[in-house]
Amino acid sequence: MKGKSRLPFELAGYLKLGDAVIITDQDHRILDINGYYERTTGYSRNSIIGFKAGFLKSGITPFS
Repeated sequence: MKGKSRLPFELAGYLKLGDAVIITDQDHRILDINGYYERTTGYSRNSIIGFKAGFLKSGITPFS
């Protein structure tokens, strides 16, 4: 895992949504995810924070 960044306070409320939420920084590094994202994808919060979000692409993820 690469260096952690702190989640801006203004974004913390998004983690309470009922949808799967992933928050990244301007360099696409994962800052945080919510519990629904963990349950939906099977990725645990501690295992993906700090990684670039591009590693999550699947065979059905569009290239654009």
